[in-house]
Amino acid sequence: IFRALKIMDMCIKDKFQSLGIGSQVLRLIEEISKKNSVKCIYGVLEKNGDLERRKNFYFNNGFRIEENPVFGFSNICAVKFVNSSN
Repeated sequence: IFRALKIMDMCIKDKFQSLGIGSQVLRLIEEISKKNSVKCIYGVLEKNGDLERRKNFYFNNGFRIEENPVFGFSNICAVKFVNSSN
């Protein structure tokens, strides 16, 4: 069984952005995922708004940005493997 966790939506109010809160949330998600044998964490990045800022956020937190994801979405995905050597 390949366990994956999809981040549906993650929003930080504008006045609290750039304080490391989003990065802390991702670290907590990763910690919980490891304890529950999740192999992959991913989020779909819709092609609207400030896409480059969102891509950089995930990239800076250790995610790969997949322009042609295998998850069956037409949008861009941010992907991070945990509990594996990938």
